[in-house]
Amino acid sequence: MNDSFARKRNGTIDLLRVMGLFLVISAHCGFSPWFTNARDFDVILLMFVSGISFALTCRTAETYADYVKKRFLRLILPVWVFLTIFFLFFRLIGRTFSPGEILQSYLLLAGGVLFVWVYRVFFTSALLNPFLIRIRDKADPMLLSLSALAVLLLNDLLSLRVFALIGGVGKVLQYLFTYTIAYGTVSFEGMVFERTGEKKRIALAALFAVSFLISGVFLKFPVFYDFKYPPALYYVSYGLAWSIALYLLFCRVSLAGMPGQVITWLSVHTMDIFMWHIFAFYLLDTLRPDLMNEPWLDLAVFTLGGILGAYGQQKISMLWKKGKKG
Repeated sequence: MNDSFARKRNGTIDLLRVMGLFLVISAHCGFSPWFTNARDFDVILLMFVSGISFALTCRTAETYADYVKKRFLRLILPVWVFLTIFFLFFRLIGRTFSPGEILQSYLLLAGGVLFVWVYRVFFTSALLNPFLIRIRDKADPMLLSLSALAVLLLNDLLSLRVFALIGGVGKVLQYLFTYTIAYGTVSFEGMVFERTGEKKRIALAALFAVSFLISGVFLKFPVFYDFKYPPALYYVSYGLAWSIALYLLFCRVSLAGMPGQVITWLSVHTMDIFMWHIFAFYLLDTLRPDLMNEPWLDLAVFTLGGILGAYGQQKISMLWKKGKKG
């Protein structure tokens, strides 16, 4: 592959990942309802990009057990360490959490510390990636994407007509299956997109836009939040249409020098920045709750807090590795 093409492609991925990060953080800043609804494709965008990245970096010689271990060490273990530091710190400054909140946080469920559920869906959907990549090359991208829409529709029916009607057990099944299938499908679309030519990429964007419009007409275009937990076809189609359109736009942008280096660093540390922005969110809410829901101030505080936390984590990790070698 041409080196300049590879750099441009990787730069596009970095831009999309950073955009997804800032959109996720902005969701927690009290911006206007119309903006909050319009930008509600953030997690879909991040998952779509992760599918592209997996397709580009997967190693066929790697065993499934090694792959799962690597994903666990990258996605779950750091969050557990973070949560331990988080709970100890906030207890020291007088903010306590119930045993139920603590347990649900470590289980990465919605009833615990806010926003950590994202790591659960990234991990569970990643478990499907080695199997999905084998399917990717079996058929035409458009046929695969139509099949993906059918899977999302069946996933909706199973979630609404079965899981939603059986109480607590159904909620667990939604966590295990509905979320995993929906976000796994998004990741799969990233893999499919990676091997698709530009004309078919435009067709894929149109396909998901039409799917969104049809489901929107049927549902009378409700807010996306109502179809995000668990993720439904209406929400996923909207997110995939935006994700593909933004890729087609950003692939025409070229970043070099310092701006490119900054974007690359933010992209590499996206999940760590997201994690530490949670700390900044709770810290501001604890010390200065009167400043919560001041959108631009909150965005600045949460973003800066996330970046500083990720930078500090990186430095500590480097010192730890250096100490082990010494």
